Amino acid sequence: RDLTQFTTNSIVHRHQSPCSVKYYLSINSRERGEAYGMLGRLVGWGYQGRTLDDLIQSMRESRATRLIDVRMTPVSRVKGFSKTRLRDHIESQGFIYEHLPQLGNPKDNRAGYATPDTSAARRAHMRYMKEVLDSESGKKAIHYLSSLIEEEEVVYLLCFENDQRCCHRDQIIDEVNRTRYANIFTTMAVAG
Repeated sequence: RDLTQFTTNSIVHRHQSPCSVKYYLSINSRERGEAYGMLGRLVGWGYQGRTLDDLIQSMRESRATRLIDVRMTPVSRVKGFSKTRLRDHIESQGFIYEHLPQLGNPKDNRAGYATPDTSAARRAHMRYMKEVLDSESGKKAIHYLSSLIEEEEVVYLLCFENDQRCCHRDQIIDEVNRTRYANIFTTMAVAG
């Protein structure tokens, strides 16, 4: 599949549920990045059923530079995943920790994500898009993530759900990619 088709599909399907539209997952992000000279990327990581050691190992294997916590409220009953302890451990391992609560999914919107490919999931995804990603603070956060990728950083996005289809991380990654590829084509059109 060529990049033009990917970008067109991303734009057309922006307001559909990532659980039902697999345009992002159809192209391996590392292969796509290397093919188009973009080595930076976002990696979604959910800590459900995992440990801090699992996270550190995964970040090292991916040559990640930072962890961005996209939980609205970074509190957890899972050992080591509340904000202060998580930040301290991540930074002691040489990574950067940041919390972007402006990309958090409102608590009362999370239930729909638990059942991918349902009308409840589509409603939850649409609400997240409208209330969070389309907000001024959401757009700034997406632009910030995009700038990290442009600087060729490998950035982990952290939330609870292990299955990314059941988490808003998927939408964040899709939105950053949609924005970046739209910018590439705009630049190419102006330069061309």
